[in-house]
Amino acid sequence: MQNRATLALIAFGLTPSLCAHAATITVDDDGPADFSSIQAAINASADGDEIIVMPGTYFEHLTMLGKAITLRGSDPSSANTVAMTMIDGQQAGVVIRCENGEGPGTVIEGLNIRNGEFATGGGFRIVGASPTIRDCQIEENRSPRGGGAYLFDGSDTTFERCVFRNNLGRQPDTFGPEGGGVYMEQECSPTFTECDFDMNRSSNGDAVGIGGAVAAVDTCTPSFVDCNFFANEARSTAGAIYLSNGGGLTATRCVFFDNEGNTNGGAIYLEATEEVSMIEGCEFLDSIGPALGLRDAFAEVRSSRFEGNRTPFSGAAINAFGAAIHGVTVTDTVFISNLSGLSGGAIRYSGTGTCTLENCTLRNNDTDGFGGAVTILEGTLKVTNCVFENNSAADPGGGAIYVDDATAQILSSVFDGNTAQRPNGVPIFARGGAVCNNAGEVEIVNGLLIRNLGDSGSAVHTTSAEDTTLINCTVADSVDPNFFMVPAMVRLGVGALRLRNTILWNPALDVEIEGVGDVEFSLVRNGAPGMGNISGDPLFVSPALGDYSLASSSPAIDAGDASVVPGDVLTDIEGEDRIVNGQVDMGAFENQGSVVCLGDCDNSGSVDFNDLVAMLFEFGNGGVECDADGSGSVDFNDLVAALFLFGACP
Repeated sequence: MQNRATLALIAFGLTPSLCAHAATITVDDDGPADFSSIQAAINASADGDEIIVMPGTYFEHLTMLGKAITLRGSDPSSANTVAMTMIDGQQAGVVIRCENGEGPGTVIEGLNIRNGEFATGGGFRIVGASPTIRDCQIEENRSPRGGGAYLFDGSDTTFERCVFRNNLGRQPDTFGPEGGGVYMEQECSPTFTECDFDMNRSSNGDAVGIGGAVAAVDTCTPSFVDCNFFANEARSTAGAIYLSNGGGLTATRCVFFDNEGNTNGGAIYLEATEEVSMIEGCEFLDSIGPALGLRDAFAEVRSSRFEGNRTPFSGAAINAFGAAIHGVTVTDTVFISNLSGLSGGAIRYSGTGTCTLENCTLRNNDTDGFGGAVTILEGTLKVTNCVFENNSAADPGGGAIYVDDATAQILSSVFDGNTAQRPNGVPIFARGGAVCNNAGEVEIVNGLLIRNLGDSGSAVHTTSAEDTTLINCTVADSVDPNFFMVPAMVRLGVGALRLRNTILWNPALDVEIEGVGDVEFSLVRNGAPGMGNISGDPLFVSPALGDYSLASSSPAIDAGDASVVPGDVLTDIEGEDRIVNGQVDMGAFENQGSVVCLGDCDNSGSVDFNDLVAMLFEFGNGGVECDADGSGSVDFNDLVAALFLFGACP
């Protein structure tokens, strides 16, 4: 009988050892509990057990022994309780080790991990393991590789709601430390969710230090979601995050504020990466050093904000360069009040590959050199549906964009109030209030260039032997303040300029094209030689209110050459049809023609009783407005149709 019972237990997987319930073990250093030592509790635990650590200071160095247990403070949801539940490494080794294949079932929660110090990892050393770490405060730890945590050999550790504070990557040698908060290498893919990285540093005591908060190398792919990076510092590179040698990072809805990375990457620096790093919904604020630096790397930035970043060198918001193919794509992103000392107030791109800007706003960016908003040196710049407003540059110019030995393709974008002028108005070497082309090739289609200021070409300057082409652009109300020279809106050195279907207009000043220009089917205030050109007032709707679309009586309507409009350009700057009834207008805006409001017989803007009366006098005629049913004549049926159209016209 006893044997049968034992067989039944085995058959149902209910052996006596498996029937044991998970245990709850308590630890208190100065009160009644199961253990006074955390490590002793870990040693005595089994998979599934929970160890609860009471507030106190525990001078220990722990190893989790590969066990799927939960080690937690008494109240992980209380930051004050977590701060009082301290495991102190006394700067004599790693505080917690996970080196025995721990997985997500190993949970460390609600503890203050401090004063650890080791060659690889001060607070945590996680090798070939992927535990879950929640609601921990990891602070004042030190290591040349990962003051707060060291991850190695494929670790996919999950960090949730953790704080990395005042950790230090420090190594007094010429190679320098990496990762003040976290260091990872060899194909690690950790996830950080709602974590804070505050005031972590990477420094060798001199000018070397990489990744103030995080450093990732050797094909790592870390992910950061809803994280904050505040006042982290690396003495040489990447105040917040450094990533190199393959891999890529993901940052979603993160805030980077007041981080410092010297010359390379005030917040993030990507180097020699193979995968595309994805940055979405992030804010980069007040970085010292380019907020996002890239060397031979790829990144895609979406729906983000770069504001108040500054560097004494180039590209205060984004600085991308390198010898290998690399690229940056930026969409739906705002760049405001970034400042550089040499070039590219917001963005500087150099080398091969493509820099793409779509639906972006660049406002109040500044440089003491060239390219107030963007500088492109080699490679290709593609700009679509962007606004460049009140950016400024000095020597040698390009208030919004400076192009040098590169190709720039600019579509349906606005340049408003940009400035290229030497300090104190010195009229030398400040060229192109909006765009300066130096040894490059520039094409602007559907561009609105208004109220720009330049000492040599208030809107566009080209010194290149290559081409600058404007197709269906409106260039208006721009000023060249240099009274020693011709007040030209577009100025050429040795370059070739092509204007097609373009308007050049300033009601207060003569408008001239200095240099050899190829102008056709364009409106220039003073006129210009060439096929299809006209002069006079283009009759904008309301330029004083910023409306440079064409009034219905404008001479520029249907006066352009439709054959020169690029085949892939189907809309004007506002997204309306670019070619209407087979004809194209001059300028950036296409007049869509009048819209018939059926039933509005008296043209009052609405269909009402007065229109019914007016229809009676139009019976038998073919007036479009009075023909409410579109039959081709006005009759009794139109009175009935108009009743269903009562109200304001669409």
